[in-house]
Amino acid sequence: MNGPNLFSVAGLIYDIAGAWLIVEAIIRTRDEQIARQAHPGGQFSGGNLKLFAALEEQRHDARFGLALLIAGFLLQLVAAFDYRLPVNWLTVTIFIVLPLSAVGIWWWVRAKQLARSRRDRFADLHETPLDRVNFLRNNPDDK
Repeated sequence: MNGPNLFSVAGLIYDIAGAWLIVEAIIRTRDEQIARQAHPGGQFSGGNLKLFAALEEQRHDARFGLALLIAGFLLQLVAAFDYRLPVNWLTVTIFIVLPLSAVGIWWWVRAKQLARSRRDRFADLHETPLDRVNFLRNNPDDK
């Protein structure tokens, strides 16, 4: 029997579609939506910066996690078509160590950028100047 196992190929395609559906709502959430979730409203409410941070970090992790899931499934799909690479230090370094290190560094740098600018970005998303002033007064800059 030649060719890939249709069950393997179909299963991997279903895996990719399922992973996408699971995280799609999280990764497409805009900052304004996260800010509304973290801002309960009211005249003197400045918003919950910790909740905004948690939701933003969840979205950040979901975006990177989905990319890794899809990459893993695509590599399995390539293997289902019986493509092979020898397992040695060079191929392991090129196809596992370097890509995962690059993604990990990119994830970490982006997380730090988000954290560093989070307070000001959340303040800018407040609907009224009074809300923004209340938020900034109750959440001093940690710098």
